[in-house]
Amino acid sequence: MIAPSLLSGALLLLLLLSACTQSDWPHLDDSPEARVARWAVEQGAELSGFRIGRACPTCLRGVIATADLPEGHVIQKIPMTLALRLGDTTPAIPAEHARLLLEGMHNDPAFNASWHLFWATQPTPDELFTPELYTDQHLEMLQTPELEELARDRRDSTVAVYSGEYSYQAYSPFAEVVPPDRVSLETFKYMSSLLNSRMFGLHFTGLAEDELVGYLVPVADFFNHDDDPNASRSNDDEHMSVFAIKPIKAGEAITFNYFQGVIHRPDMSMFFFGFVAEREEPLLAAVDLPTFDPDNVFAATPPDDSMYDDPKCEFVKCEFVTWQEYDRLAARLKAAPPSDMQDEAWLENASVADGRLRILLQYRIARKRALRNTMNKIAAHLGGHGQHPNRDRGKAAAASESDLGGIEAIEARLARWLISNGALLSGFSIGRECPTCLRGVVATKDLAPNEVIMKIPFSAMIRFPADQTGYPAELARSMLLRMHTDPAFNATFSLFWQAHPAADEAFTPELYTDEQLDNLQTPELEAMARRQRDTTEEVFYGSYGEPPYAPMIEVLPAVTVDTFKHAAAMLNSRAFGFNCDETETEVCTHLVPLLDLLNHSDDPNAERTGDSKLVTLAATRHIRRGEAITHNYFEGVIHRPDMSMFYFGFVAEREVPLLPAVDLPDFNEDDPFAATPPDDSRYDDPDGEFVTAQEHARLSARLAAAATTLEEDEALLAGGTVKDWRDNTILRYRIARKRALTLAIDKIAAVLGLGVERAVDADVEHEL
Repeated sequence: MIAPSLLSGALLLLLLLSACTQSDWPHLDDSPEARVARWAVEQGAELSGFRIGRACPTCLRGVIATADLPEGHVIQKIPMTLALRLGDTTPAIPAEHARLLLEGMHNDPAFNASWHLFWATQPTPDELFTPELYTDQHLEMLQTPELEELARDRRDSTVAVYSGEYSYQAYSPFAEVVPPDRVSLETFKYMSSLLNSRMFGLHFTGLAEDELVGYLVPVADFFNHDDDPNASRSNDDEHMSVFAIKPIKAGEAITFNYFQGVIHRPDMSMFFFGFVAEREEPLLAAVDLPTFDPDNVFAATPPDDSMYDDPKCEFVKCEFVTWQEYDRLAARLKAAPPSDMQDEAWLENASVADGRLRILLQYRIARKRALRNTMNKIAAHLGGHGQHPNRDRGKAAAASESDLGGIEAIEARLARWLISNGALLSGFSIGRECPTCLRGVVATKDLAPNEVIMKIPFSAMIRFPADQTGYPAELARSMLLRMHTDPAFNATFSLFWQAHPAADEAFTPELYTDEQLDNLQTPELEAMARRQRDTTEEVFYGSYGEPPYAPMIEVLPAVTVDTFKHAAAMLNSRAFGFNCDETETEVCTHLVPLLDLLNHSDDPNAERTGDSKLVTLAATRHIRRGEAITHNYFEGVIHRPDMSMFYFGFVAEREVPLLPAVDLPDFNEDDPFAATPPDDSRYDDPDGEFVTAQEHARLSARLAAAATTLEEDEALLAGGTVKDWRDNTILRYRIARKRALTLAIDKIAAVLGLGVERAVDADVEHEL
């Protein structure tokens, strides 16, 4: 079978000219497939009426009819003496066959001399995708526990056969059979994958009815699979034949079914062959069927899902058209975040370039659509979703939802989830106050002072224990461990994760580059940000803590350093501190769904409070319909531009800029996040302790130490050459800082009469 996935690799060489005729091929073609076909003919094979090519420009490459073929026409007849027997009838995984095959390939020159043409027609490692080759990330992306278990077992068993640790059969380490510099573990996995997707199970005289023997059959594996094929295969003790089972037109693709009754399901086709067939009406995955048997996972399944199509039970049993089955399917769908729409958006995103990841997304989309379609069928047969036994609860949720206005997709689903878990949400939607305003929480009605907008129970939040404090990276480590080891945690909070910014939408020190650190032009801020970023990396790599944390590569190999930094950035910018319990003696870090969608304001119109059971958001003054609802995330701290950028990645625009916290005369490096005055009015008082020549000199020196001037930064911003929004944020911070420094210097100079001296000093600095 020519792989329908990952078609761009080196295997599929030399597209054959569509003008080739039956007599031309394989004789006038020098592609690997044609050469192996000629070799097969020399060994007694009979080939008739086909070539290798495409039935259309966008079709998969495979076997194409070169003439009209009648039903019964024999297309191939391959002597069994030409086929490669892979072992006896003992049930075995492909890795065991691969072991024998690789030993022969590397220790028997005559074997390679006979089969070298065949190997030239096979896919390269980057053109295959079966469980033997899965990474931990691939396994997690399946979002299907039974399929993940099957695939993980296949992959781990392959490794065990190679290492000599396979529990079902005693093998010596393969490195003792063939040196690892000739067959590495990756090569061994590749050969196992090749056999998984390429070998035929054939039955012969003398075998029990259910016994099959594994074979590689040259030329026969050129055909593509189809659930509705136009050809079939059979074998006796002497030959394996492929023949037309219906008339086939010249130019039509010739296909057969590789695994009847099994691989029409998306999980099975991906498991065995690494592809997911496109269907107008997707079929349920085999593992999602109500009849799935974990003890017989590859059993044949019905050709379609019509078991859900007969509401009157006239032709099939109605045992599956029930609300119980609806709830079972709903639970399986809920446990597979995010939605198929989000998966589809990722699939359409050109940034997902890895062919294997795209196949996994295709599978997830097909599976989720099939689950949803089936649920809708059941509900329609039973009178509609409103007839569900839990409809009273559903009506209550709908009534509460109706007060939320036009919340967009993910946030709307998150709101529904919160309501179902006891939250009260009233009088807002997610949107913008104006076309150019930040997206956030907007009032959908006039709100009175003290009117409750949100009440969110602690049971619907993520709480970190009081002893889990420190850098966001440490909390991120704890959270990622739960996400990757506790399916119930993900199932509960899947919608919450989807409502968070993607990695390219976040900007806190965890994500800073060295260049961005240098561009801050503020030594204290640079030191703080560098420490935060470096500590994040140290936690990831296992060099931070006493004793040090285990490296993430050992604990969660699927989590990359970039993913880890993103999670730490989310904790840095999204966490809230509330009392851990009724004693109010300790504060715990919390992640609070929906509350973190509010935008910050130094002059907010809402306030959050928390007791041991609920977090409440209430209006602090009249809020008009259409107005943004805001609160202060870190009172007394993030009104300063360095602190707002450090915690949240933004710099607020101000008519009168404020000095960064690190530029204040009483900044304490041992307590850098301490509350600061609400403004810089200390420089307005002629008798103030900081209206001095010394403070004037200190601020002037800090301004002069910056690598660029205010005017240069303003010109750079106006020129529009700084395209990256993160770099643009740093530039805006520098401008805000230099304007604030200049303003403070000028205020002091005006009070002390230093204007002329400062002007002379400025001229000297400029000349220098």
